[in-house]
Parts: sequence; C-alpha cells; structure tokens
Amino acid sequence: MNITFVIGNGFDLRLGMRCRYGDFYGLYCEDPRYRTNSEAAKKLSRNAKEIINTWSAYELTVGECSTKFRAENSYLKCVQEFQDSLSSYLNAEEDALDFTGADTQHSIAEDIKHVLQYFGSTRRLHNDACQKLIDNEAGGEIDCHFLSFNYTSTLQTCLNMIPNREFQSLHRTYRLHEVQNVHGSIRAWRGHYGEPPIMGVNDKQQIANEEFRAFAPLCERLIKPDCIPIERRDKYCDIIRQSDLICIYGMSLGKTDAFWWREIGRWLKQDRRRQLVIYWYDERNEGKELQPNQRQSAIAYCRNRFTGASPELGWRPEEKKRIHVAVNDKLFGCEIPRRSRP
Repeated sequence: MNITFVIGNGFDLRLGMRCRYGDFYGLYCEDPRYRTNSEAAKKLSRNAKEIINTWSAYELTVGECSTKFRAENSYLKCVQEFQDSLSSYLNAEEDALDFTGADTQHSIAEDIKHVLQYFGSTRRLHNDACQKLIDNEAGGEIDCHFLSFNYTSTLQTCLNMIPNREFQSLHRTYRLHEVQNVHGSIRAWRGHYGEPPIMGVNDKQQIANEEFRAFAPLCERLIKPDCIPIERRDKYCDIIRQSDLICIYGMSLGKTDAFWWREIGRWLKQDRRRQLVIYWYDERNEGKELQPNQRQSAIAYCRNRFTGASPELGWRPEEKKRIHVAVNDKLFGCEIPRRSRP
C-alpha cells in the first residue's frame, strides 16, 4: 500500500520555526541581514502584507503587482531579491533548531511513528473510511512517500531519526521513502545538491501584466509548474498516481499551487476506493473547542477550496465525501528546542 503525505509550511511551524510571511516581512524591510534597498521590492512585499498572512497570498500578489512594473527584468529582479533574502532567513531559522539531543531525537521518532499509524483514525476524522481502506489494502507493508512544498530539510531530518527509515507496528512494516522537495530547497541555495527554491504563480493567467505573459524568460522563472524540470515533475505526479491514500498537512490550498490540487483531484476521482485526508487549520477558531456546526462549516469550506481548483472535473457529492477533513488537529506534536544564541 502506498500512502503519500503532502507537507506544507504548517509542519515547520509546528517544529518551532518562525516561518510565516509576517515573521519575515518586517525583517525584509528593516533587518540589515535581510532587508532590501529596492523600494519597488519593498512595495511588492507590502502589498502582500496588506492581504493575508500566507505565502500563497504573497505569491498571488506578486502576479497581481506585475502591472506596477514596466520592465520585465526589473520585475524579475525584485522577485529574485525577495527570494534570496527569504532563503537566507529560512536557512538561519532551520539552523536555529537543535536536533542533537537524545531525548529530542527519541521524541521525534516516536511522534513520526504515531503520525504514520494514526493520522487517519476515527477520532481525528470522525469516520472510519480511511482506517477501513488501510485494513483492507495494506496487508503487511505500507510505503510512505513525502512531497514537501517547504524549502527546508526539516522533514527529512525528522524521518532520519527512525533507523533505516523503517519500523514495524501492528504486524505491519512501514517504509519511509526519501522526501521530495517539490519546489526546491535551500540546500541548493547553500551550494549543495538539489534544485534551488521556486517561488511564483501557477499559470500565465495569474500574471496580471498581459505583456509580461509573452516574455518567455519571465514565465520560465515565475510559473512554478514550468520551473520544475519535467523529469522531476513527472516523478512527483507518478507518486501521486500510485497512491492509495493521500494526506495533506500544513498547506493553505492556495491558488498558486492549483496544478497539484488538480492532479490530486484527478487521482481521487479515478478510483472510488481512494481517500484524501486534509488537515485544515482554521485560524479564526484556533485553541477553541469547535461546536458541531462550526466544524461542519470548516469542513465544507476546506472541501470547496480544494475542489474549487478543478471545477472542470465536475465534482459529485459522493466524491466530495471521500475528502476527509480534520480541523485544527495539530497532528505533529514535537516542537524542537532552539539553540542558545552565543
């Protein structure tokens, strides 16, 4: 059985990284380590700050603000400058996490094992469809795949705490495959292996300046699905297509990643045995005990946000029922100690 975990910024936030857009924005404008001297670049980031505190909102605003620029190269330079500063900031934030303690490593390993075994439990999702699928299809082996939309290596670091990335539980063997960083990583930005970070929009229609849409170097740099080398993109799509169950965690289901929501949507519709689990964060009700009507409202909103990325697929009510939503369930519970500053 193949289970795929699609992981976003919420994972790094749970580990203790300060990696919301709002965490970085002020530093980009003021901190000498990260700040830009470009007024145009500041304006680009300020426009996103006024909308909402998510990275997908920033990316969408980058496309909308293209109308404020006359020259394609000037526009691209601003985007690249922001991305370089962000990579430097995330690099520092990741380095601030201290994974070295024996107790920390043990806690991470146990947390990961627990998540992989019980993310689809009845208690979390208020139904048993996912557990039934696992019981019926898994047999003695479960292969866990990971598509990370983060630029960091934190998920891989956590998985490596499990010896040989394999463990046995409840008469099953769980094999944890290498993390795939869909949009590149700061490893490459640091000069190591891999692809550099990719930040941008989903398609040409999200670039508001219509003249810029005809400028091939800009599209090759800004349209995220086209930025991914075709062999890598095909590999990620194959991981999705070969999955029996997919779990999305820590993502806002933003429009700038619509390519992937469509790909997962097509996967879900092709086989009625398949199930999709989404861990949805409802910021308005964080830390509150949700009433049944509030929970159902959040579930409906999440399902509609996901299916809204692919209306052309013609979603039927029975298909939406195979999208299972856990609202404000933290899932991963291990916060990593931060290193003491010298």
